[in-house]
Amino acid sequence: MSEKMLLLNGRILGRKGLMDGSLRLHNQRVVEMAPELTPQPREEVVDCRGAMLLPMVLDLHVHGGGCHLLHSDNPEDLHQACKAQFLNGTGWLLATFPLATIKSWCKGLEAVEEAMAQQRRGASAEAKLLGAYLEGPFLNPEMAGGMEKEYISQWGFKHFRKVVENFAGIVKIVTLAPEHPAAEDVLSLAKELGFKVFLGHSMASFEKTQRAIELGAAGFTHLFNAMAPYHHRQPGIVGAALLSSLPCEMILEPAHLHPASWELALRMKGYGKIIPISDGSLLACCQKERYSSGTSHLMRQGTASLNPEGKLYGTAISLLQGLAILHKMGLVPIEKGIRMATNNPAAFLGKRISSYISTGHRGPVAMVEIGQDLPQVRVFN
Repeated sequence: MSEKMLLLNGRILGRKGLMDGSLRLHNQRVVEMAPELTPQPREEVVDCRGAMLLPMVLDLHVHGGGCHLLHSDNPEDLHQACKAQFLNGTGWLLATFPLATIKSWCKGLEAVEEAMAQQRRGASAEAKLLGAYLEGPFLNPEMAGGMEKEYISQWGFKHFRKVVENFAGIVKIVTLAPEHPAAEDVLSLAKELGFKVFLGHSMASFEKTQRAIELGAAGFTHLFNAMAPYHHRQPGIVGAALLSSLPCEMILEPAHLHPASWELALRMKGYGKIIPISDGSLLACCQKERYSSGTSHLMRQGTASLNPEGKLYGTAISLLQGLAILHKMGLVPIEKGIRMATNNPAAFLGKRISSYISTGHRGPVAMVEIGQDLPQVRVFN
């Protein structure tokens, strides 16, 4: 990539929203932004042809990318997944672990720790790992979704405590079903060690969920998905989530959520309490229709990812692609979607990330074309 670039004829997401214009980049920094700019000597020129120019986003919940897992025991797999995610607009992410054995999680967390250390030692064009997200182990097996529910029975609280103690600072979020017998112990441990608990993969009652909120739960894992549905006499975990002041993740892929579910959540929670996530599988950010290796067997169906049983198993898109899909569908304007995918997760993790582009903006710029079924992303860095 050239050190000097001129991006012409784009739709730039600025402080006040989308605007027609051009950007001049020098070493990943926006040095000039105007309705019209003239090429300079030794400057690479790209005609964006009306494509959107956007900042990078933070994916709080993603499992892989580029046919590589983010919960692998090999740090190189993590680097490759982060590179694939980066090329599709993800600037930062949490490596998300599905249900697995104690040994598998420990080896995977060691790999996350090593990959994070390697990223600190040298800059590279890949999404920055901010830690790990454990989707379990104390979930309701009836709401395990496409994950291997058999692993739940292998875990006891003492095993879990040892794992998160050994990787304190690496583990940022843990998913918990409020009805699980270990729920109160996990919430107490979270206060002790400093990780956050999201509620999900659950059939909990409204009252059980409220109790977990009182004990310190911090949010909800992919609202509506892997949760007992709302019922007017048994509002359950969904009712508690919608009425709470806590943030809720939402998967921005059409097979996972009906448009009306987005409208309902946005009306109830507002844009500031929704954290869009990709829930991307290893099929995200790659061209393969199927993937099979070891115990991993997935197939693509549109923008969704399915396991061998045909159950939804995450998505086959990046977070930025998902935001572009919502924008195209008229559900969430891109300027609000970008704020939701930068400000909301960044504040939750204690980070600061820009939600718009202006002169002086540091970091890559993503160009997104939404004319096709699957939005195309190109990153300029």
